[in-house]
Amino acid sequence: MFDRLCNRAPNGARVLEQLKAHAVAGDLEQFKSSLRQWDAVSPNKMSWAESDDMVEFALGCNDDVPDFKAVVLHRVLAAAAGAGQVDITKYLIEQRGCIAYPTAVRDAFEHKQWAVLELFLEKGWDINSAVEDNNTFPILKEVLESEEKVVWCLEHGADPIGRTAAKNISVADVAAQCASLSVVKLLRQYGADFTKTDALHYAAMGSEPGRLEVMEYLLREAGFPIDQLELEYLPSVYKSYAPNGLGTALHSAVKKKCEETLKFLLDRGADLDKTDTTDLKPIDIARQEKFEAGILLLDKN
Repeated sequence: MFDRLCNRAPNGARVLEQLKAHAVAGDLEQFKSSLRQWDAVSPNKMSWAESDDMVEFALGCNDDVPDFKAVVLHRVLAAAAGAGQVDITKYLIEQRGCIAYPTAVRDAFEHKQWAVLELFLEKGWDINSAVEDNNTFPILKEVLESEEKVVWCLEHGADPIGRTAAKNISVADVAAQCASLSVVKLLRQYGADFTKTDALHYAAMGSEPGRLEVMEYLLREAGFPIDQLELEYLPSVYKSYAPNGLGTALHSAVKKKCEETLKFLLDRGADLDKTDTTDLKPIDIARQEKFEAGILLLDKN
């Protein structure tokens, strides 16, 4: 659809390709020349139905940039950001009203274009804002696989806990669930108080290798209370989610039928009689889920 829009104008697609190529190449004067050509031949408007990506359409354009042009310019911005072209990126922000929108931020992170990301921060990008608005995470959650990217974020003000708008899950929770122990340690080094998270619960789900060492670290080094209920450190959020059944890490291990983490928690003294907010013990859930290995472990203890 996007390409068909470009092709409506004489030489539109060709000029657009020139525009993108010059943005990636980084020659600002050539880029401005291509931009003037593109301005002359491009259509001015598009409807919501003609946008490939409603996130792009919802960028909203300021009064000086028609809808279609805003979508195109932001795609060019993403190309320039990914290529590390600071001057082009700066020009698009300062002179054409572009913003650091999710695709551009992700492209800059993918290619480790730190200077571009620092420009985004200088021009108003909030590193702790939700990447896609609504109930999504800040960018830190998306880079947990890379220590280098995590450090960059933390050194530039990223919240090491970083909650969604609903407050029911944090970046620290996700890190405990799937990131390396070294990344979990980095979050704590930069101020994460894991006792104000559900990190142990997420690690106890056992969805990725290496969770036992993360759990050991949370208990021994980060001081995580082994029998802490989910969200109990956030009373208003806890009250909202209590009807769903908020439990301990032991409950989480049982729900995910993870025998390894269940045994780990029992060996370290987790309270198998503590109930969740719907008055269920871990063994009650194990029976509901027909988790035979869990039933045997919980009965034996």
